[in-house]
Amino acid sequence: MEYEIYILATKSKTCFSRLIHFATAAPYTHVSIGLNGLDGDFYSFGRKYMRLLLPAGLVKEGIRPRGRTGVKYQLYRLTVSEGVYQKVKKHLWEMYGHREQYHFNILGAFAAFFNRPLHRQSRYFCSQFVAETLQESGALEFDKNIALVRPIDFCEISNLQLVSEGMIGELGSAKDYPNPSEVVAWLPFGERMVRAYRHFR
Repeated sequence: MEYEIYILATKSKTCFSRLIHFATAAPYTHVSIGLNGLDGDFYSFGRKYMRLLLPAGLVKEGIRPRGRTGVKYQLYRLTVSEGVYQKVKKHLWEMYGHREQYHFNILGAFAAFFNRPLHRQSRYFCSQFVAETLQESGALEFDKNIALVRPIDFCEISNLQLVSEGMIGELGSAKDYPNPSEVVAWLPFGERMVRAYRHFR
């Protein structure tokens, strides 16, 4: 029996996405991996709060199509065996279950731009994470170091079948992101700011 894994390549209007696009001219600047197409969740490394670049790490992105909202996408399907599918599923669930241990590999992302692979323990950028998940499960083999894999590379893999493209809505369900007080608490003197806000509101 055959199973399907989905790869979602996107380009949004965030500052980081625009910076990547400016530096590389790539039409897609972010990539995620999921098991249930656009109706399910996708896993990737990105910002944990929609309006802030940091903190960033392993997140679950709930896709909700809402017309032309400025997020361009291509959805790819990869057909695999049951054994590979279960390995990918286990890998995603185990990592997401311990997501607080993982962080965004900012230095690695910049190093990749200069064609220098930089592996850092428990740190990934989006395409590095997706590439490692697929390679370690036996779903795909990459002809270069996974720390050099870029989002646009997935659009050029012959084994991936393009099944949908266009514009989608917001990336990320609100439940998967910290609320504003959690983000403020992460900043210097954040805890005091949160207490003051709760006291005077």
